[in-house]
Amino acid sequence: MHKLPAASLACCAVLSVATLPAAAAVYSVGNDADGSCTHAGIQAALDAAASTPEADEIRISKAVEHSGPLRVYRGDLVIAGGYAGCSATMPSGRSVIRGTTGEPLPILAIDTGPCNTASPPPVRVEGLELTLGSHQGVYVGGCIDLELAHLRIHGNSAAYGAGLAISGSGAATTRVALGHDVRIEDNTATQAGGGVYAYAASLRIDGIDTLVRGNRVTAAEGFGGGIALFGSDAALSTTASLVSSGDGDDGVISRNAAAHGAGLHGSGHVFIEAYTGDGTRPVRFDHNAAAPNGRGGAISLFGADARMLVVEGVIDANSAAAGAAVALDGGARFLMQSLPPAHPADAVACVPATSCNRIGANIAANGGGRGLVVAASGGAPGAPTSARLASLHIDGNVGDSLFSETCSGSSCPPLEFEVVNSLIAGNATRNVLDAPGVASFECDLCTLTGPSASTQPVFRTAGGLSLSRSVVWEPGRPVVGGLVPAYLNAIAVQLHERSAFAPDDFPVESDIQVGDPRFASSVTGDYRPAAGSPLLDRAWDSVTIPLDAGGRPRVVDQAGIPDVGGPVDVGAFERGPDDVLDDTLYVDGFDAAADRD
Repeated sequence: MHKLPAASLACCAVLSVATLPAAAAVYSVGNDADGSCTHAGIQAALDAAASTPEADEIRISKAVEHSGPLRVYRGDLVIAGGYAGCSATMPSGRSVIRGTTGEPLPILAIDTGPCNTASPPPVRVEGLELTLGSHQGVYVGGCIDLELAHLRIHGNSAAYGAGLAISGSGAATTRVALGHDVRIEDNTATQAGGGVYAYAASLRIDGIDTLVRGNRVTAAEGFGGGIALFGSDAALSTTASLVSSGDGDDGVISRNAAAHGAGLHGSGHVFIEAYTGDGTRPVRFDHNAAAPNGRGGAISLFGADARMLVVEGVIDANSAAAGAAVALDGGARFLMQSLPPAHPADAVACVPATSCNRIGANIAANGGGRGLVVAASGGAPGAPTSARLASLHIDGNVGDSLFSETCSGSSCPPLEFEVVNSLIAGNATRNVLDAPGVASFECDLCTLTGPSASTQPVFRTAGGLSLSRSVVWEPGRPVVGGLVPAYLNAIAVQLHERSAFAPDDFPVESDIQVGDPRFASSVTGDYRPAAGSPLLDRAWDSVTIPLDAGGRPRVVDQAGIPDVGGPVDVGAFERGPDDVLDDTLYVDGFDAAADRD
């Protein structure tokens, strides 16, 4: 686990200050000619505020440029920049604070020491631009409840956490929240956390127009170009809630670079949740780029206690040689799904017609692209590395494979892939699954289809393969081949062909059919079953999945069609009673030239 070196902590030792009368006050910093400023420098105002027992506010003029390093060692404080002058009563922008060349200290260091009250003391920092620091833009430590708003932290450098570094005493006592209009961008770390580094702390990013963008880590084995999160044990764990919708076309974690986990990296005792509070703008990880031989373009997780949940999110246009979207190792667990029944109070579902719950347009780097969606290595016995994707659209990814096991052979550690109620379509890949070890792959209520130019097997695995209530329709390529699966289970599936490579052949029983699934219109990307489709009412009910991959009711019993195994349609989509498309004209197979795959 990584904790910031001692040199990084020395910046925040408590300083001795002159004793002033104990009274709350508003201090103003600037050099206005009318003498209305209480202090010429920010540090002098901070020292004065530290001597009062009540909450104080420091207002900083934007008419002059200020410099660090600055030290805050007491809570119950508001630091607000952007005032036109010392007599102004409302801010209107940001005050610039620059780092001092050659000074190995953060521009702004906030460390209130260990907890000596029932709750961490509050500090609010807003209206500042912190730039050109040679040792972090902002450092946070100790027992604190810190809120940041209307900040731009950019152009800073450090070994860890070049933009924002947090070295805490635990998630319950060191809390940092990024509110509205916080931009951590274009910072450079050598080791980890180009934008943000957090150890043993709670991090929340939930503001409007708030994002971590364009940061990088330069080390050949560096981690977390945007954000790096570490926790050493249960008492010193780190939690993160990513709720912001980003700004404009960029998501909350966008355009960052590192060898591994270019967007976000989590290692050890970490729990990360990402969801949206705006139904029109999902939480998004986009355009992050791992090194040419790196892992985890958007996200990388390592360790048996690393967990991440993404709800109604989008992971798109990221790149890596392995795991352009997600890379998992050592027992890490990743779950991505639509809004579950039990969810955070401020989480919402995406509104109809909004592209959410999608992993798409991720690209191979360095001619590789193993595991564009997930590349993973297993965990310890009893604690397998696992990825579960539910109600997703996985499309437009380009590279060698969508899911990949990066270990080979029968001695690989355990690994589990599970895809449920999801559409996998239009990916330019050699294989959907490439698993030469012991990985298990399960697809339930999936629709897996082209168009694909590959002639290689859809599933290349030496591990276990289970298909249920699913469609595999990619004519011209084997369903299974290249490796011999340890086991092959199938029930209620529709295939374009049986495997031709014994002993990989699918069993005759278990309601396995071969033939055109008759989608409503694959030309327009409508993969619902058409009238007369062999997918209709063939599968058993699943009360745990109330909606199909299109957000429509999952269980619709079609009138006049016998229930072969139950009322559920095979595949990711359910044909509803209000589907009024004239299927006699537009179903696949009616016009071979226009509508057939």
